Amino acid sequence: MPIQSKQNSKRLTSRDRARRPARIALVSGLAVLLSGALGALLNPAAGIILALAVGTALVLAVITRDLGILRVFASEDACLSAIEPLRKGEIYPLNPASLCPENALTLAQEIIYRRPRNVLEFGSGCSTVFIGRCLEKLGPKDRQLVSMEHDAYWYADSARKLECAELKVSAQVHHAPLIENSTGETWYDMSVLPADVGPFDLVLVDGPEGGDRDPFARQPALDAIQQWLAPGATILLDDGGRPGEREVVERWLSKQPQLSATLHQSVDGMWAIQCPGVASAPQPSVPAASYEQEHQAHASSSLNPSLPNGE
Repeated sequence: MPIQSKQNSKRLTSRDRARRPARIALVSGLAVLLSGALGALLNPAAGIILALAVGTALVLAVITRDLGILRVFASEDACLSAIEPLRKGEIYPLNPASLCPENALTLAQEIIYRRPRNVLEFGSGCSTVFIGRCLEKLGPKDRQLVSMEHDAYWYADSARKLECAELKVSAQVHHAPLIENSTGETWYDMSVLPADVGPFDLVLVDGPEGGDRDPFARQPALDAIQQWLAPGATILLDDGGRPGEREVVERWLSKQPQLSATLHQSVDGMWAIQCPGVASAPQPSVPAASYEQEHQAHASSSLNPSLPNGE
């Protein structure tokens, strides 16, 4: 999918890190100077005390924010280490539009746990190869990956990645432009799906872009894939922490009450939507409305990095 900045990411670029000390020193100095001057108008001693209080508060605020950033980095590093056997030394993520490392690990765990035969992906990229390698881990026999991409550039790039990866599973990416359906919604052209694929046990929805441009861009996914879903299928919705995706999940659950939703907490968040059918292991779910509170409490939890051998 085209490059797009993640709205909920706390990552800092190298330029940001280089400029932060100067910005912090400037803002802190101005704040302390201003507060001291205002306090001095009333009483010199009060001015000194006020300046010290403001300076201390600023330092504590910066330390708290930096500790939060360090927790995110530590969690992502742990996830990258866990999925190293599947990355095979490749740099991941390649761009801001990729699954964040925590969500990539969640995806791997879902595949290893649920052992799907057929996987459908919306929004191709390095995740396409990543899914293929997860399926290889299960044993490549009779397993299939189908990826849909609306952007011509990313379609060509993903096709090249698949060719270079030399996967032992059946993996294909299709150029599926976004078209308007009968209800006026825009979604991938599902007519490009070959007749012999599916039903799909696992669906990853990581496109179209959504975000501020179109918060509900991924809402048509459920209706579009309904006829291709296997009983008990799981739908993974990336960027689950964004307001648009939370609203999309609430609308899906309202429209189909038999569905259940679980929020996997991370920098970006990922929803797992369970369809009725084969029973799955119970997981603690997080209501869409409570994501903000849960997201604030998120830290580098202990994640199980073990990946079993193939069948």
